[in-house]
Amino acid sequence: MKIRRLQDCTLTQAVTAWNRGFEGYDFDMTMSVDAFTARFNREGLSPRYSLVALDQDRPVGILLNGIRMVNGVKTAWNGGTAVDPEYRGKKVGHALMEATLQIYQEENVEQATLEAISRNMPAIRLYEKWGYHVVGQVASFNSGDPLKDQFQHGDSFSVKRGLAREAGYLSFYRYSAPWQNHWESLRDGGETLILCDEENEVGYALYKKVKDPAGQIRK
Repeated sequence: MKIRRLQDCTLTQAVTAWNRGFEGYDFDMTMSVDAFTARFNREGLSPRYSLVALDQDRPVGILLNGIRMVNGVKTAWNGGTAVDPEYRGKKVGHALMEATLQIYQEENVEQATLEAISRNMPAIRLYEKWGYHVVGQVASFNSGDPLKDQFQHGDSFSVKRGLAREAGYLSFYRYSAPWQNHWESLRDGGETLILCDEENEVGYALYKKVKDPAGQIRK
């Protein structure tokens, strides 16, 4: 088995590794070539820092990486690690982690981050073995009904809407949020809602509207 940078592999190999690796996952992670490449631009991932594991020419594992400055700290994000079901238990994940930490060292990364499903204990054990530790939990919510555009915020507050990057200018912007919730990850169509009292900006929410091919808001 060999580990290669994604930039040195074909897109077909990378997408095959991703889709095979996430078979049976908690969510449907299947992506087309177009969706896969769009995610790199949208979330600040890099083919230069991402890895594919190959058995001969067969893609059997993948690890996606992005690196950016976060509040003055050079930060890496593991945007997904997956191994072909037929190759699990054969140390493919360890080989990918060893190679990715080598990249972090070469790039002088100061902080490495990722998210994992809390019940995915095999993945959590893998990450902990390579030096990661749990620093918090992220809750995910879903509504089957459209959210109302209007909400009650009282007479003493007003709301401003703007582009996602405007949240980054706030003095209380939360740099510790997960990578995908950074304004940089929402720059493509992302928006912010800023709550103000009579004198100051006091809160914000980042969001993105997802549209279907006809331009209608899907979620």
